[in-house]
Amino acid sequence: MRLNRFAFYAAPLALWAVPLAAQDVPGDDDATVAETSNVRLSLAADIVDKSFPEETRVEMFQAVTDQMESQMMQSLNGMITDENARGTIADWQERLSVKTDAIMRNHIPALMDGWVIAYADTYSEPELRDILAFVSTPSGQAFMQRSQELMSHPAFAGANQKYMDETMTVLMDEMPGLMEELIASEANPTE
Repeated sequence: MRLNRFAFYAAPLALWAVPLAAQDVPGDDDATVAETSNVRLSLAADIVDKSFPEETRVEMFQAVTDQMESQMMQSLNGMITDENARGTIADWQERLSVKTDAIMRNHIPALMDGWVIAYADTYSEPELRDILAFVSTPSGQAFMQRSQELMSHPAFAGANQKYMDETMTVLMDEMPGLMEELIASEANPTE
């Protein structure tokens, strides 16, 4: 089940575009800025590598999206009572999953690069060193590796399901109005 991956993947990509040079760094000249940026990038790369080992990245992304999509489908199933419609949606989702899985796998390297840049741009060198020290410990690695598992913990999953149910209800209630607006805009295009 793979619905609405865009929101999950767009967050790290949005941070990717923020230039490192905008960060306040010590020194006046370009060489100092570049050196400081390179140190932060190197530290950030180490953080990402320790936090998200390459051999677990696909599984990590998969676990997060599976949990979110499962809850989204549960919300839809509560609103759509027609068994044929639910079956059609489930079949469509499975077909879509094959395509989006391949897309996800292809984008993981860019997502990891984006995280490196985001960490380097967001945190100072001392903060990055502290974070690296933490994720280099067994507890730090366990924290990072298991963070996505928390989404399926009954306490979080239950609270999140209530949120998704309410959001999906609003979305479905608003959909006819959107369709009317789209049809009206198509009938009266602006030039």
